[in-house]
Amino acid sequence: MDHLDTPSITNGDEIKIAYVCLEPYDNGSFMKYPLRRGYDPADASECDFHRRDPDYGKVWDDVPIVQSFLQAWLFFGLLWEVHQMAEVHFDQSDFISRENLVNGSIRRLNTAELLERLLLWQKKFLDLSLEDMEQRIRQFDACLQMAYKVCYQLGQRRQTFIDEHLLLSFMSLGNSLENAMSRIFWDCRRKHLGDDENNELPAWIPTHRAWDAPEVLFQNMARRGWCPLELIMLRENLQTNEIIYASQMPRVGDRQRHQLCRADACTVNNIDQETYRTKHTTDCSGCKDIVLDYDTICSTIKAGRTPLIVSVETDEGMKFAMTSDEAVPNAQNPRTGKLPYVCISHVWSHGLGNVRRNSLPQCQLEMLHKITAPVLSDGGLPFSVFWIDTICVPVDPKDSSLRHLTIANMASIYQNALCVVVLDESLMRTAIHATNPSSKAPPTFKLDDLIDQRELTIRVIFSDWWRRLWTLQEGVLCASFFVVFAEGPVQFQRAVVARAGDHARNLAHASSPVVENMLLNLVARAHEPGSAEFRRQVLTLLCHRSTSRAADEPVCLATLLGVDAGEILRIPGTQRSRRMKRLWELLGKVPAPIAFLPGPKLEVDGFRWAPETLISNQGPGMLFSMVSVWDEGEGTVTPEGLQLRATGYRLASLGVSLKSNFYILPGDPGELYDDDEVLRIFDGTAAPERAVTAVVKGLRGETKAFEAVAEEDLVNPVLIMANNRRLDIHQTHAILATNPLLKDGRWHTRFLLSVHCYTNSITMFSQREHGNGTIRARLREERQAVEQGRRTGMVAWKRDSEPIREWCIS
Repeated sequence: MDHLDTPSITNGDEIKIAYVCLEPYDNGSFMKYPLRRGYDPADASECDFHRRDPDYGKVWDDVPIVQSFLQAWLFFGLLWEVHQMAEVHFDQSDFISRENLVNGSIRRLNTAELLERLLLWQKKFLDLSLEDMEQRIRQFDACLQMAYKVCYQLGQRRQTFIDEHLLLSFMSLGNSLENAMSRIFWDCRRKHLGDDENNELPAWIPTHRAWDAPEVLFQNMARRGWCPLELIMLRENLQTNEIIYASQMPRVGDRQRHQLCRADACTVNNIDQETYRTKHTTDCSGCKDIVLDYDTICSTIKAGRTPLIVSVETDEGMKFAMTSDEAVPNAQNPRTGKLPYVCISHVWSHGLGNVRRNSLPQCQLEMLHKITAPVLSDGGLPFSVFWIDTICVPVDPKDSSLRHLTIANMASIYQNALCVVVLDESLMRTAIHATNPSSKAPPTFKLDDLIDQRELTIRVIFSDWWRRLWTLQEGVLCASFFVVFAEGPVQFQRAVVARAGDHARNLAHASSPVVENMLLNLVARAHEPGSAEFRRQVLTLLCHRSTSRAADEPVCLATLLGVDAGEILRIPGTQRSRRMKRLWELLGKVPAPIAFLPGPKLEVDGFRWAPETLISNQGPGMLFSMVSVWDEGEGTVTPEGLQLRATGYRLASLGVSLKSNFYILPGDPGELYDDDEVLRIFDGTAAPERAVTAVVKGLRGETKAFEAVAEEDLVNPVLIMANNRRLDIHQTHAILATNPLLKDGRWHTRFLLSVHCYTNSITMFSQREHGNGTIRARLREERQAVEQGRRTGMVAWKRDSEPIREWCIS
């Protein structure tokens, strides 16, 4: 796919798609193309590719004809629509090239011209009125919805008549066109309305779709050594074109290291206290352990100071000793007035830890000196001062109180450091300057020469350092941090900010919000630690992280979120739920979307809304949409529950308990529509709220959640979503709670389970007569049940014309 960016160094994988059309696209309407080719439009939209023959009835076309039809329709048909909007002549041959092979040549798709066409589209639409722009965008959005529906079903059914690489080309193009459409839509609104739209959603916005990459792409990545959990992270949080980009990046390290990992857990970095061994540097054949003065370490901590390692180059070799941050009066750290020092952030499984005593091999300490000395002084002085947990946190069991005290003070240790230096095996082998691989010239270390920001982002967020919870605090709490790459330490904030514009540079390959903002959220220092803005920032960085001990999570989160970790450490590590409950109490106020995060919840009265963990496999895509895009405000933690402003709909189930995958129908409670009314009333692309049908279902992997809830609690429950969410627009995570009671101006309810709520369901608006789960089928089942004097529990209605806003969720 030639319109996509590629990494600075690739693994050699190229995605080239054959041109399989038996005849060119006929330059007519995309939506009516199936009819012009002899297919029933409703059947074609359901991947039923047959024609009606007067003599033989249904006749299915063979594979070459179907693939020709699909490429003409889903690839060239969408391109034709783009050209129509840009008012540019469409020539299909502009997107076909001939490639010479040993035994001849083939024609393949070539999308190199796509960016130019998208820029023309953008320029044309910026000159339109707001109303005209929106009308045309709506029309194209309907085309994309049809293309997505067909691609989705082709991918789900694993149809034998569609080559997965061909399917990938449809999804990649759809991903590019949808992103371009969305950017053009918002650019036009800003031109007409300015940047300040009062943080309110317009009445209609373009649909966001999950253009899923075909399975063949993930299979290839698994063979190249990607962890199963990493593939889940890619699948659930990155867009198709970003997955294509990641698939072309060479993997660093042993391909076999993730063989024992699972889709829900990467285990390669977990520490076994019994078998852990400290490593030497790769060029060391064996050296002695340096054991520094343990009594000095402990006495320094008892005195309320920070123990530090001093390294000095002498004629007799490197010398190491312990000191403290107050050892030199009026030292040169301008923020603290104390001795400047560098904190080392590392992944214990990479070998820089020690579970038995506070020591490291001499080769490792010398390596740390060489890295930190130039960072600390800039002048290349022959000494350094640094802090590393392996030596500076007591490990002797008799000094556990000092260990807890140090852990409770971690935030100040990182905040008072001059900077943090990050060490990660894969990043230390990654060159971040875009140099010619054959060139032997040293890197220039100019920010303009850095690799594309998308490549840097993917390298970092799929590193071992990124996925450990303890290392996150080292990244966000310090004033400045360096990451050691193949070229040496790089000041990371400067590198990220300098190339942030890379994400939007190519209109045909724009980054998703997840990829665009992940590193920016890591390096941002605009918000005070402990503030609401800072806590939202940290939340977006927590997902897919892990610790070797689950009980460490509340402790680390306390440090990150600015509350007293000592309060958490007073609770035994075996009582993890109590630790999490205490964390929520100490926070007092939390970002309101916390309540809507799926995953395990605390089974404690007043805290059933509260996540049991914040480092589960819920991905950053969901967190960004819930936490970053719209300010949903804060909730107040009380013994009765979480008080917050949200969007809640009291539901009428007419005396029966609701089941998973129930529909919320428009109209008065009990109102049902006839078959011939359905298509007139229900519009699957742009339904107004008064006529919208929403689907509410249990989350994937939690199919038994509805069954575990008492039946009486699912009679007339309430559906609650975040404050800025709307039933008519959003796919969103929500919660189902008990029938609420009004008390002191606030509705009180008890959390039941997390659900997913969405409109514009592909199956919901199927035009096929007997499609499972369609509105017509659901209404027909309910009418039949009513005739028999019962209800199905598969439909509900809203009891109020407007959503309820003030809530207390226990």
